[in-house]
Amino acid sequence: MISVLQQGPSEEPVTVAELRQDLRLDDARDEPLLASLVTSARLLIEAQTGVRLITQNWEVLMDDWPGDQIALPHWPVQEIASLSLLGGGRHAVDAALYETALDVRPPRLLLKPGASWPRPRRAALGIAIALVAGFGASATDVPSDLRQAVRCPGGALV
Repeated sequence: MISVLQQGPSEEPVTVAELRQDLRLDDARDEPLLASLVTSARLLIEAQTGVRLITQNWEVLMDDWPGDQIALPHWPVQEIASLSLLGGGRHAVDAALYETALDVRPPRLLLKPGASWPRPRRAALGIAIALVAGFGASATDVPSDLRQAVRCPGGALV
């Protein structure tokens, strides 16, 4: 299973102004460095936890169906945008074959009883799941403890 970021977050969970205030910095020349620290801290938290803080679009690619359930590597998942077979183009998998369990961790796609997954059209990376992950599009959607972790980049990077 491989995850490919399709569209990253439109903003960070902490603003440069918030970080500047926390660190008691007044020099505007520090803005590029502070922005870089915020992004680095978010990426580190996301990499270590599998939690996506701000809304972002991912594509999960698989060689074959792992069974009746597919555990997704990102959390929280807001929606499954599509489930497709790759090979000679994209071919949508009928949504009537499966249901989603997005309110659990890890989020899952569940094959409905009596249904069977269609055969992949190619041997390698023939299944694509497009999903939207994250707590929301705004920094205020991110839980305060995770925002605080981003605000302490020195501690998070040690």
